[in-house]
Amino acid sequence: MRKFLFSLESVLKLKDQMLTAAQTELGRLNEAIARQEGAEAENRRQSAENDRGCAEEQCGGCDPRFMVCFADYRDQLYRQLLLIQKKKAALFKDRDEIIEKIIGLKVEIATLEKLKENEWLAYQAETRKEEERAVEEFIGFRRVAGSL
Repeated sequence: MRKFLFSLESVLKLKDQMLTAAQTELGRLNEAIARQEGAEAENRRQSAENDRGCAEEQCGGCDPRFMVCFADYRDQLYRQLLLIQKKKAALFKDRDEIIEKIIGLKVEIATLEKLKENEWLAYQAETRKEEERAVEEFIGFRRVAGSL
């Protein structure tokens, strides 16, 4: 009796490895997105703090040069915010691509596993038939030997 051997086992293992790598990449991208969201929240906090400070200074009457400093800082924060949002958008795009890849790999793996299951069932049926033939041969041999 031969041993069960799935002909596409190496492909299945490769797809599993690719899935693991893609899931790791997805985790890395999610962490990067979280960092960018944290940077965005910090930027917005600093911008709000700058606006409050500027309003307080305007109420107290301040030098126009000081107001220019507030405006320059606000512009710098805004440029940083735009950069953060661009990075975050690129990360979301990469994440969506990885998610599509993961879905495709899971479909391929499920298909391969179904093929493996079908081959296993065929192997079991063939093994049962071989065992039945062996039993029939043994019984037939005993009948022939007993009649001699």
